[in-house]
Amino acid sequence: MDETIELNDTQEPQPQLEEAAANTIAVQGDLSMSNSAAVMVQAGQDAALSNSAALAVVAGGSVSLSDGLAPIAVAGDDLQMTDSAALGVIAGGDVNASQSFIGIVLSDQVNLSENSQVLLNTAQAAVFGAAFGAAFALFSWLLRRRR
Repeated sequence: MDETIELNDTQEPQPQLEEAAANTIAVQGDLSMSNSAAVMVQAGQDAALSNSAALAVVAGGSVSLSDGLAPIAVAGDDLQMTDSAALGVIAGGDVNASQSFIGIVLSDQVNLSENSQVLLNTAQAAVFGAAFGAAFALFSWLLRRRR
């Protein structure tokens, strides 16, 4: 497994990786991956993953996941998922999911179709975070008081 793959925009108009494996894949512009795996994928613009998996995908533009897995997906713009799964999604634009599963989504607009599921939407995630924070603070206070 390669340590890091860094691609410049001067190499190709849109870098395309096929059957690659790396710890980190970083691109200043757009990135297209297929049949690949990475721990971290960073794209300055758009990122498209097809039949690929990454522990974290961060893109300044749109993110497209097709038959993929990304426990953490962050998009500066829209996020499109088809036959994919993500545990945590943050998108500056819309999230569109078709036959996909999302654990927690933070976005203004979420469009689900064809057997897609979201465990917690933005409002539910905020309430869960506030309740978890309050419970953690209470238990911490109780433990300090016993000493």
